[in-house]
Amino acid sequence: MKTPLLPCVKWIAAGLLMVSTAAAAGELQLIVGATGVADEFGYAVSADNNLMLAGAPGEADQTGAAYVFRCGGGRCIQEARLSDLTLDPGHHFGHDVAVAGADLFVSAPDQNGGVVYAFNRAAQGVVVPVAALVALDGEPLDRFGTALAVDADTLVIGAPGDNDNRGAVFVFVRDGGSWVQQFELYAWDGLAGDGFGMAVAVQGDRISVGAPFDGGLGAGSPYARGAVYTFTRANGLWSPEAKLVSSTAQNGDLFGRSVALSATRLVVGTPGAASGLGRVFWFERPSGSWAPAGNTGPPTPIAKQRFGWNLELNGNDVWVGAPFTALNTNPSCGAFVLLRDTAGTLSPATVPALRNPLPGDMTGWRLAAWGSYLYAAAPGRNISLEQQGAVAWFDAVDQIADGSFEESIACP
Repeated sequence: MKTPLLPCVKWIAAGLLMVSTAAAAGELQLIVGATGVADEFGYAVSADNNLMLAGAPGEADQTGAAYVFRCGGGRCIQEARLSDLTLDPGHHFGHDVAVAGADLFVSAPDQNGGVVYAFNRAAQGVVVPVAALVALDGEPLDRFGTALAVDADTLVIGAPGDNDNRGAVFVFVRDGGSWVQQFELYAWDGLAGDGFGMAVAVQGDRISVGAPFDGGLGAGSPYARGAVYTFTRANGLWSPEAKLVSSTAQNGDLFGRSVALSATRLVVGTPGAASGLGRVFWFERPSGSWAPAGNTGPPTPIAKQRFGWNLELNGNDVWVGAPFTALNTNPSCGAFVLLRDTAGTLSPATVPALRNPLPGDMTGWRLAAWGSYLYAAAPGRNISLEQQGAVAWFDAVDQIADGSFEESIACP
């Protein structure tokens, strides 16, 4: 194993951040400001260019907040804290987040039927509110904003509680500088309890939607096997494309708990497979239609680690979260895995390891990647307070020159 180059690991926590050099070790150390108990900073993360947006839905008695960071050059600096005066305890602002260019989105799915707040990052890093988006036909308990995805001028919002938990997905587009609802999507064969909209992804004119409870919520058979639906857009209209299911479906698989989408590949997390061990499936379109292309379980199986809980595509590579992974009998330390694409085949590759993982960290709960950067959220991390939460930041370029991550178990 190579000796890690600088920097090794940077922990990001809500508060003013500074990075300094530890003279004795010669390694970058992160100084973080404290927040509150059970803030769960990192419950959601998203990244684009050198920006990282992180949600802390537990902050201020679950009113919630979100934080904007600018990272690069071996340092990560907080630019803004986002919230809203209309929020009340239990609204969970920061439950999900999304960033694309200068556009930032933060959801509060438990504010009435759900609200998604749009912000714009202006010059000098000033973040200004743009709009509070709601469903045109929204109702209490819809949980509008449970999942977010954005690509250029298209914003996709999941509302898995809509219509007795059948679920719905709302598509907003930018029109003359404003975000307006363009379409509302449903599963064409949806049933109560499917949870359609629990996970969403968008790439160009295609959307994928997870319905992890497809098959029912009861104890009968089948239940919670899961499904993923895809839709395509032409001339401003969205149409159903395909329904995908696991080739080895079993009760409780939760196929579609997470989804990731590129122009040529759809990746689906199935964290309940094999009694909670978890599995990831991917599909490709060699002839214009989605077809199974492969699947894999965790490279180091650990019971009930929920491999596939979260997914992040970075180019052709796939990052996979397994936040319930136990280490040395300690529960829910968490882990994440890189599936490296080699000539169209995905296979596990070496990734950084966190030093001193703690029970309850849940590292890998959410992942975000952009270029050489990876952000691995650990919303249960105790920094100075219980479940304060943190995000580990890795920069492949700073670690080793060939662009892959080096193991960093020696980092302080």
